[in-house]
Amino acid sequence: DFREVWHSKMRDVPLVNKALSVEPVGFVSHEGRGLGVLVSPWFMNLIMLPRDGEDWSALVPGAKENIDFPSGTYEFIHNVREMGGGYKACSLFSPMGDFQTQMQATDVARAIMTELFKDENRAETDRKSEIRAGREAEIAAVEEAEVAQAAEDARVEEMAQPTRRKLISGGLAEDAPRDAADDAE
Repeated sequence: DFREVWHSKMRDVPLVNKALSVEPVGFVSHEGRGLGVLVSPWFMNLIMLPRDGEDWSALVPGAKENIDFPSGTYEFIHNVREMGGGYKACSLFSPMGDFQTQMQATDVARAIMTELFKDENRAETDRKSEIRAGREAEIAAVEEAEVAQAAEDARVEEMAQPTRRKLISGGLAEDAPRDAADDAE
């Protein structure tokens, strides 16, 4: 299906890398589903196919789904092709201008398939806790700034209220520190 797209619709599109061709790389059975990398002149995606007998033709194109692997959780986008049926794709590269040869692209695809199943890669790819910590720090900083601004606003408001001494002297006399006696007058 993608070879047909390449030869009919994509060949003259400026963003394609004409040094590359459509090639499935490293497909394995993962939990009974086909999983591998699809290299094309315009993208490289991790592709998941349905199990035998499983029908993904009702997938809603563009819908997103997070799928867990030993190396982390990855976002897949649902799609359906007329010839190939339903599949899920995780974008790896697009456009493909950084690749000089088909061999270079397929070597990267094979490396991705190997690293996808390594637990030790989780820390590098699963940034949820780092993102959450950063967001919490941003929220705390905003809250701290709001508290500081409220305190400053209260101080300015208090200074703006004239004391009896300022009123009588026309603002020429220095205010003494306010105390309960001043408030009572």
